[in-house]
Amino acid sequence: MDELSSAKRQMTGKWADSKMPPSTTEPTKPQPSQEIPSDGLSDDEIRVIYKLKTVAVVGISRDPQKAAHYVPKYLMENGYEIIPVNPFVTEILGRPSYKGLLDVKQVIDIVDVFRPSDEVVEVAEMAVAKGAKVLWMQEGIYNEKAASLARSHGLKVAWNRCLRRTHLRLFKGIYEKTI
Repeated sequence: MDELSSAKRQMTGKWADSKMPPSTTEPTKPQPSQEIPSDGLSDDEIRVIYKLKTVAVVGISRDPQKAAHYVPKYLMENGYEIIPVNPFVTEILGRPSYKGLLDVKQVIDIVDVFRPSDEVVEVAEMAVAKGAKVLWMQEGIYNEKAASLARSHGLKVAWNRCLRRTHLRLFKGIYEKTI
């Protein structure tokens, strides 16, 4: 089976099997004993990523209290086109929501991941299949196999970084504490 064969499947199966309702599903954080290595990207490389303006948010939440909601909302407010990917709703932030990345018709620049680390390989496969330029794993999310797969297909890969917090730091000079 080749690396992209599972990209034909949608993630709805994993979400649908979740014991928690979608509004309370949050990415799992690595255990304290698990050290997440640096992604090795410099601030200059990150600034180049922010020039890309179309962001598919896999695992976007309806709950305004969750990072998976307020991070994409912040990006929208700062000129980015957000494409929600959540199989449980038809609309989030006034935008149509797609069941999976492969359902998205638009060109995707950045795939922003708010899913547990063990689900990121499948997201990476779909990001490659869609021709995305960047795979961005939010704070606390890291999957070495997903990173390697995406990089081997020419994607830039960031992990364990918050798109909102990094944007605030690089473009507005605002530093927020990590939660």
